[in-house]
Amino acid sequence: MIGKLEAPKNLIETVNSAGLKNLSLNADHAEGIVNFPALARHDPFDRMLLAQAKAEGLFLLTSDRFLIDQGFDFVLNARD
Repeated sequence: MIGKLEAPKNLIETVNSAGLKNLSLNADHAEGIVNFPALARHDPFDRMLLAQAKAEGLFLLTSDRFLIDQGFDFVLNARD
């Protein structure tokens, strides 16, 4: 809405055709936020994505320099 991200109108179809899977948010993900106290003042949505990726054993692909600089082995630089 603020112009930072351009998504296609058929985003769900595009995601599905790329072989990606929808991952629902659950209580384990929400509870996992406490494992990242250094990010307490960081964007809450980013913190939730980080906790979700960690809980599910997934990589988080981001261009957020702050998250990348934290040195988490599961956070990958989207610009590389």
